[in-house]
Amino acid sequence: MQGGEEPGQGVDVERLICAKRFAVDEFEPELIFVLVKKPRQGDFLAAGVEGIHHRRGHRAVAKNDALVALTLDGDEIHPLGFAETAQEQGSEAVEEATPDRVRRPVAQTSDHGAGVNRATRFPDVAARILPRHRRNIVWSDLVMSSKPRVTVFIPAYNREGYICTAINSMLAQQYTDFEILVVDDGSTDRTAERVDAYGDPRVRLVRSEANLGIPASRNRGLELARGEYIALLDSDDYAYPNRLGTQVAFLDRHSDIVQVGSGCTLMNENGELLKRVRRHPLRPVDVDAHLLFHCSLINRTIMARTEPLRELGYDKDFPRCQDYDLHVRLAKRYRMANLPQLLVCGREHPGRITKNTRGLGQDRKMAIQAKVLDQLQIDYSDDDLLRHYLLSQKRDPAMGRGEDFLGWAEGWLRALGAANARLERFDGRAFRRVLAAMWAVACWHYAGGRGNSLPRRLLSSPLTRGLPGNFDPVTWARMLSQPRRRPALDERIPARLATP
Repeated sequence: MQGGEEPGQGVDVERLICAKRFAVDEFEPELIFVLVKKPRQGDFLAAGVEGIHHRRGHRAVAKNDALVALTLDGDEIHPLGFAETAQEQGSEAVEEATPDRVRRPVAQTSDHGAGVNRATRFPDVAARILPRHRRNIVWSDLVMSSKPRVTVFIPAYNREGYICTAINSMLAQQYTDFEILVVDDGSTDRTAERVDAYGDPRVRLVRSEANLGIPASRNRGLELARGEYIALLDSDDYAYPNRLGTQVAFLDRHSDIVQVGSGCTLMNENGELLKRVRRHPLRPVDVDAHLLFHCSLINRTIMARTEPLRELGYDKDFPRCQDYDLHVRLAKRYRMANLPQLLVCGREHPGRITKNTRGLGQDRKMAIQAKVLDQLQIDYSDDDLLRHYLLSQKRDPAMGRGEDFLGWAEGWLRALGAANARLERFDGRAFRRVLAAMWAVACWHYAGGRGNSLPRRLLSSPLTRGLPGNFDPVTWARMLSQPRRRPALDERIPARLATP
């Protein structure tokens, strides 16, 4: 595009790399940052260009690419500054910009494009246009699209001690086309204050006046998410730097998958890595089959396609286990998977809701499992439902003699297998694998004593025939080859709060 053209005649899309409009603190009107190939003197862009996303695969800035800063005033765009990475140097077109305000350029005229007349090195002009906390990002991804590819959703309630660690781990991601949406559910501490202090256009804070509860907060996050994908993270957790990029690449390659989780390391309340690691089945058919017995995806690790989740939403009747309930409903229409990588480190501490509402958790899990049992059209009593729930738990002394429980368990699991063979609700081979796994777990917890030894009980049942399928060497090699990494926790709070 040449400087003599009139505003509104279009944009040279072949040279456009990316564009994004956003406000920097209290500056008005909004800024638009544009990255252009082979810049020409007097370039301008027509209103509406901010809707163009960056081209996939462009991750390096060529030496002749340029950053063009523009202001949006109504339907007209006015040039603010121009930076070219070619060797030519000149006087700077942009005044010094403080972290909390961006100023007009020194050279500015009423003619569109005429004010874009001097060049500086690319990092120099960014240091003058951007606030300090935005100067260290990758240049080719400097300008986010108006609709970010990923919304990172973090619901929060009274997490002032941990929320900055969670946000900082996302700001340090290798993948950069994202926004962070924090929904504060009526916190009474400084959680919202700390989020609001970031002043980063990628971080959005939405506050509820009262505590609405987890399902309502999660539904609000789904409603407000702008990304094609939504990545879930708890407010006290940490995401490893490769998390977003790994999951975006997987969903891009597998259009049939609605959501994908991963493995998860664990740390204590002080951020010290624990030995325990959480893993779940990888293949979609196995993830689906395991839902009958337990939640087979770790919620804090999930990235999903936003629209299907928004359509179904979280059920307010599940203040606990609302994620498990949503997975079961999604499984009726879609496929889900897990990645072998350990992409998130979850924090175990006394304040977690899961530790303080175990009774409610059992009740809600049993209600969810009842829904899945109904899909198999099998009759069951309240005692059967309780025992079914206990199959995936540690031994319950209330169940009495282990031999009696194992007798019930074998008959129950075989009845489930027969019902699935008739209705074909789950993949046949995957279902036989999960039945064998649950039989092995029951034997581990309840076998023992004269005539009821573990090997004897395990091997005497035809259910055991499906057990070898759970030890696929390729799957196990993929999972066990993943290193248990210590999280590089960044606990710093925003500078404006840290400064006395």
